Amino acid sequence: MNLLKKLSISTLLVGLSLSLSSCTASDNKEKSKKASEELPTITYYDVGTPQEDTGEVVEAINEYLDKSDAGYHLNLQFFDWGEYEQRLQLASNAGDDWDIAFTANWSGPYKNLVEKGAFADITDLIDEKGQAIKDSLSEDVLKGASIEGRLYGAPAAAKNVVPGNYFVWNKAYVDKYKIDIDSVKTIKDLEPYLKEVKENEASVDYPFNIVSDFLLQTPTPQSEATPGVAVKEENGKLIAYNSWADPELKKQLDVLKDYMDKGYINPSAPQMNAGDGEEGDRWLVTKAEGGPDSDGIWSNSFKSEVISSPAGNKTIVTNQKATGSLAAINSQSEHKELAMDFLNRMYSDKELMRYLTYGIEGKHYDLVDGKVEKYEDTKYDVPAFTFLASENMTPLTTSEDSDTPEAKEKLDKFLENLEPSPILGFNFDRKSVESEAGNVEQTIFEYEKNLKTGAFDEDYYQEFLDKLNTAGIDKLIEEVQNQLDNWDRK
Repeated sequence: MNLLKKLSISTLLVGLSLSLSSCTASDNKEKSKKASEELPTITYYDVGTPQEDTGEVVEAINEYLDKSDAGYHLNLQFFDWGEYEQRLQLASNAGDDWDIAFTANWSGPYKNLVEKGAFADITDLIDEKGQAIKDSLSEDVLKGASIEGRLYGAPAAAKNVVPGNYFVWNKAYVDKYKIDIDSVKTIKDLEPYLKEVKENEASVDYPFNIVSDFLLQTPTPQSEATPGVAVKEENGKLIAYNSWADPELKKQLDVLKDYMDKGYINPSAPQMNAGDGEEGDRWLVTKAEGGPDSDGIWSNSFKSEVISSPAGNKTIVTNQKATGSLAAINSQSEHKELAMDFLNRMYSDKELMRYLTYGIEGKHYDLVDGKVEKYEDTKYDVPAFTFLASENMTPLTTSEDSDTPEAKEKLDKFLENLEPSPILGFNFDRKSVESEAGNVEQTIFEYEKNLKTGAFDEDYYQEFLDKLNTAGIDKLIEEVQNQLDNWDRK
């Protein structure tokens, strides 16, 4: 056989081989694509400004789920803060095809959507497929998130830890004015420091950096049964009362009014929403909910290094705190077990949590000594707290190390000051007073933003109390008391 013929045959065989190889690769790719398309997809609704790179992050998550043999893919959708609650309610009413949704006592709200049958009862499902979730949560948290003894959402709380109320300080001014932040326990204690900074810092117009959602707190924390009605324990008996007429609360309101009159609070505060407050060097102190290791998150939010101190001597574990952030499964979902599997992974898989909360390494953040350093121009900047397993999140570079003696001491002190609410697990049934409850809520909505920011006078406050009476708050208190008297308190 001559050389030309050998080359021709060789070329033919190579060509055939390449063709077969190409066909095989193409077939495999097509089969892989088809298999991927046939996988069930879990649709996850979350609150937060829609991000440009969400699609890329979801692709990366799905590749990661494939490597982990999850057997399903994720479809993550964000809805703006102002529209999320209505969007979730409409989706639930219309029977939209979603599987997991963020919810909270302030978003949904959780209890209302449970009563409407929107969320699945996951009590038994967590026992079967949610071991990592159960390992992360204390009995108090599970009890506080339950309704009539059943659980309808996975709470976002590390073991024994619920959000506490903190004063968050601009560290530069704390250092400059040598402020002993640990001595400050109430908003009244803030006054000398607010005065000093306002008088001496040209860039600080309003040192008390609060907006309309200010966390109003009494020295003895209230346990709310329903908006407008709180419960206290006296001599072993639970007593329902008008929370807004409480003398302790009125003292706090008067302090806020005094601060507004003295120019410590922005006059526009009643019209300002979360995220509208001052940043950088334009404020001294604010108030926020978080944990003993939240300084890094707050520093990132305020674009300034902050430090924090507990606002008060104790943190009460209430139903409200246990339901401050949850993930619920659609009662109509065809993929309840897969949805629970995904939630369980969020409590056990740090890499998955990094994708969800920070995006793609090298595109949205860098890992520096085991911590996340977010890019300033990231196109995936989402509210990480909505993704449940905060103790499973990789810390930011601005966060202190959690394994230092100082950090452990802060955590131990926080845990020592936790105390269960006397009505933990009590869920008020408002059916018999639906009209009064709705009227009271509407009245509070109309007045509370001004009250909580100090933008009121005595006539305004009295007018508010009178309207609560007209709305039927006495009947509401009576019904809460009746249910408390018949509650099997375990």
